Amino acid sequence: MGLGLLLLIVPGLYLAVAGGLFSLVVMYEGRGGIGRSFALVHSGFGAALGRFGLLALFLLVSSCVVGCFLRLFTSTTIVVRLMGEAVNSLADVLILTVVLVGLLLTYTQLRARRERITTDQLVQALRRNTGADSAGQPPVGA
Repeated sequence: MGLGLLLLIVPGLYLAVAGGLFSLVVMYEGRGGIGRSFALVHSGFGAALGRFGLLALFLLVSSCVVGCFLRLFTSTTIVVRLMGEAVNSLADVLILTVVLVGLLLTYTQLRARRERITTDQLVQALRRNTGADSAGQPPVGA
C-alpha cells in the first residue's frame, strides 16, 4: 500500500495541483503554461497542496450543505422545483467564485515566492495578455 501511495497517489496529487494553476499562468503570464505551472508548484508544493486541500474541503462541505437545503424543495409542484433550481444555480455561482479566488490566491502566493509581484503588475499583465482587466472591462480607449 505504501508503494502504491508513493507511485500513484502522490504523483496524481502533484499533477492535479500543477494542472489547476495552468489557466491562471496562461492568463497572467501568457507563455509556458504547463511548464511554468509545474515550476511554481514545485517551488512550494506543500503550500499549494494545503490550499487545494482547503478548497476541496470547502467544495465538499458547501455541496453537502446546499444539497441538504435543496431537500426542502422536493415538492411535486413545478414552482417549488424551479425555486430549488434557482437557489442551486445561485449557490453554485457563489461556491465557484470562492474556489476561483482561492486558486488565484494560490497562484499569487506561489509566484511571490519566486519574484516580487504586486496587484498592479497582475492587472497590467492581465490587460496585456487578455485585452481586459480583472473586472472583464475592455482596455481604456477600446
